[in-house]
Amino acid sequence: MNPALAKKAAKQIESCYLKEERDEVYVAGADIDFIWSMKQVRLFRKRWKENVPLDEIAAELGRELYDVEELALDQSRKGRIKKRAGGAYGQAV
Repeated sequence: MNPALAKKAAKQIESCYLKEERDEVYVAGADIDFIWSMKQVRLFRKRWKENVPLDEIAAELGRELYDVEELALDQSRKGRIKKRAGGAYGQAV
């Protein structure tokens, strides 16, 4: 994309969505992949229920740990998974 056009687009987005004026904008988590197939989600839920640690689930799904952490937060907020002993990572405390 043309740098001048990108700067103009960013200013337009800022004016529409930001409530405060900022000198620069940083988008946290922009590199996290939020797109999941339902097959992956079902496998995630199964492994979660089996108390498999998140890093192992991530490896099995071929995903970054951050991606799987976001899926865990999403599924927890929606009541699709329950808290488990040892927290999100499944290790005993």
